[in-house]
Amino acid sequence: KQTRKQAAKAQVALAKLQRDRQGLQTKRDDLQTKAEQWQERAQQFRPSNESKALECLRRYNRCQEELTQINESRDHQAQHERQLRDGIHRMEQRLRDVDSQRVLLRTRQHAADASASVDGLDGYLCLDLDDTFERWETQVLTAEYQHGNVTSTDELDDELTQGEDLASLRAQLDELPSTEPKEA
Repeated sequence: KQTRKQAAKAQVALAKLQRDRQGLQTKRDDLQTKAEQWQERAQQFRPSNESKALECLRRYNRCQEELTQINESRDHQAQHERQLRDGIHRMEQRLRDVDSQRVLLRTRQHAADASASVDGLDGYLCLDLDDTFERWETQVLTAEYQHGNVTSTDELDDELTQGEDLASLRAQLDELPSTEPKEA
């Protein structure tokens, strides 16, 4: 639970870093445009007004200094972003491992509980089921004797009848036209 909370906080921090980086990128692009404008103005005023040309160059240089600082900040942020992403990846992997382990242990626990239940009831159920089926069969046979529907329990007759049925089916199978397997 704690790891999930930390992962969520890290995701929020990563999103903030990404927004900040995007803000720095926008500021960098604006400064780049301003620096180019100041440089062009310095070139424009150079022949006619040296003091304005020098002031334009000062502003160009300030823009370049800010660009350098922004680039350093962006590099620093990119490093923090990579570290944060790595940390998030490790936390997510840990969460997946914990979830897998939890599912495995839960499955093993259910299997152990079921096995213990079956082991405890196995002897009792077998005896109880045997008794139930024996009583049921007694009731069925009693009803059959009462109504004259007793089936033969002649095992030899049943065995011979099954053999005759099997021979008849094999003869019928032999009479079917054979189909050759088609070659591809």
